[in-house]
Amino acid sequence: RWPEPRSHHTAVVFDKTKILLFGGFRSSSIRYNDVWILDTTTDEWSQPHVGITETKADGEVVFKRNWADVPLPRGAHSACLVGETQLYVFGGYGGSGFARRDFNDITILDLGTWEWRPLECTGELPPARSGHQGVCCIDASSKCESIYVVGGWNSMEQFNDMYILNTV
Repeated sequence: RWPEPRSHHTAVVFDKTKILLFGGFRSSSIRYNDVWILDTTTDEWSQPHVGITETKADGEVVFKRNWADVPLPRGAHSACLVGETQLYVFGGYGGSGFARRDFNDITILDLGTWEWRPLECTGELPPARSGHQGVCCIDASSKCESIYVVGGWNSMEQFNDMYILNTV
């Protein structure tokens, strides 16, 4: 198994030998919010959530429990790895069907527990956008402290701006 063909997704290297792929579009109405991992040492694709199981009190094993707080399907978003395990997904556009909805939300995927959580930010929030660039800036201790979001557009305007998220 491997991911369906797509565009406007993000790909981020983590754990030195793995590439995480998130989201993207197959067509104007087929949009994804799935996660795929390519292990570059074995050239094998996997999905971290597909294998998640729960064992009920009576011993019954239930596969594919609901994955709480997964972002809505989207593409043209940004994804930045903060530290070794925190993947920040910002913005993009998508939703269901043919409707276009621009986003300015941030959701974090913990690569240690494979749990999503929405991030409530303070300060001035960037307008919803897609096609922007998100860059993790590293301080002297080699840890990401800030994510810079530059440019992009929505269905109304082109942006020539920059916002900085302090991840501490």
